[in-house]
Amino acid sequence: MRYELTILLLGSYQPIELSKDEFEAIKSAQNCMFVALGIEERLNLLMDNYAEFEQEMFNQSLRYTLFHDSNWASFTTDLHTMNRRFANLLTASRLYVDQVKHELSSLFGKESKEFTEFSQSCSHEYDTHLGYRVMEELRNIMQHQGLPIQQLERTSERVERGESYLLKSSSTLSVNMSHLKETAQIKSRILKELEQVQIKGGVNIKPLVREYISCINRLHKSTRVMLVPHFQKWNATFEKAILALHAKFGKDITGGGVIARDENGKGVESLYLVDDIKKKFDVLQQRNSCIARHEIQYISTE
Repeated sequence: MRYELTILLLGSYQPIELSKDEFEAIKSAQNCMFVALGIEERLNLLMDNYAEFEQEMFNQSLRYTLFHDSNWASFTTDLHTMNRRFANLLTASRLYVDQVKHELSSLFGKESKEFTEFSQSCSHEYDTHLGYRVMEELRNIMQHQGLPIQQLERTSERVERGESYLLKSSSTLSVNMSHLKETAQIKSRILKELEQVQIKGGVNIKPLVREYISCINRLHKSTRVMLVPHFQKWNATFEKAILALHAKFGKDITGGGVIARDENGKGVESLYLVDDIKKKFDVLQQRNSCIARHEIQYISTE
């Protein structure tokens, strides 16, 4: 078997010979970098869904303040939209946690320190934060039993400002406790916890959602710290191959990759090298670098 680093396009190109170990190292480096990039992409998907959830609540409050559109049709449409945003958010959150576990297992193995630490961090967030426990439970209810949000309330609150005042408008999304008890199978511990924070038979889910997103962000921050040293090693191996291609073939290395050939010179395995993985990785890291405590933040146009 012969291993080469070359241009994998039609034409005659003098290849750079590789050892089997070099061939496997380049393949592994690119594949591992794609996995790490995928973890950043999943957090980005989650945060986009969270932004849409918050934005929808804000937009509905604004529309109600401006137009006082409170008929039954508009109300049910708004409630349906918030359930959709909520479902998208919980689905993206579960996808993040499940796939990060899968990808850490594929990179390092289920017995690895990396996989174990992530799993333990998930358990810690679940045990120490009500928002995490409730969101996990509501996701299961949503998947198997029905839409969890049954109450949408518009409020207008007077806020004193010296000799004048402002009117603060907001929307509250709630889980109806009676409905939850009658229609859903829910862990008794979580049901008791919800009963302790209910107000007039409903539980406002906004602070719980924000706490949950903070939990996910902490998980990602620790995962990112864990992955960066590995990513740097993979990228060093990958960049060495890219630099060798440039040195051999010049500025344009379109179609550059590695190939394994049998004794007859026939290609039996090949891989195109994608030279912008690190750039995409860095862009997503920068975009999602604000790991904040979302449960204590709110947006105001005051």
